[in-house]
Amino acid sequence: MPDGTAPEASEAPEVGKRARRTADLRRRLLDAAVAEFSDRGFEAAKVSEIARRSGLSTGAIYSRWRDKRECFLGAVQHAVSQRLAGDSAGESPLGQIAASLGADQLRSDDDDARALFLEACVIARRDSAMRANIAEAFDTEADALSRLVTEGKAAGILDESLSTELVVLCCQALSIGMQLALSMSEDRISSEDADQWDELIRRVVNSWAPPGTTQ
Repeated sequence: MPDGTAPEASEAPEVGKRARRTADLRRRLLDAAVAEFSDRGFEAAKVSEIARRSGLSTGAIYSRWRDKRECFLGAVQHAVSQRLAGDSAGESPLGQIAASLGADQLRSDDDDARALFLEACVIARRDSAMRANIAEAFDTEADALSRLVTEGKAAGILDESLSTELVVLCCQALSIGMQLALSMSEDRISSEDADQWDELIRRVVNSWAPPGTTQ
């Protein structure tokens, strides 16, 4: 008599496919939302245009977010999450922090995310109702950075006397400041400049090592 485990096992691949399909659709919608909000700003952006950009229906948007405000917050969260999603596998905690602040910040295809960050900062300043929600998105990044700092201290490669909170604040200030500076410049950063920025950031981050050590 069947024990009931076979059907569950046969359903597992299909469940995995559905989960991946759902994640892919959500990513398409969020990428489209980032583009729409960065191009038009929050007030002028249209849910119908987000749907058009994604190639999906407005129903797909409203099944995930109640309104444009929630979609905007989702887009900010999505864009922020990408800042620590770079290829830094095998790097030490300090190396991963440096990578998150390095040349990827200067890529020309970051224009949409850059504009969205600035839009989020403006809205947070003007709209107290949305400020806490926007702060939560950046708190997600702060939590990830905090974990790297804690790991670095535990491994003895980051000075334990440095405040974790202030190290994280410094990282986010560098990142947001760079986004602001780039938004005011029409000049593209050359490959050589990006390499020099990487080196400069690594020197800054490596200076957080315990006194007397070299990275």
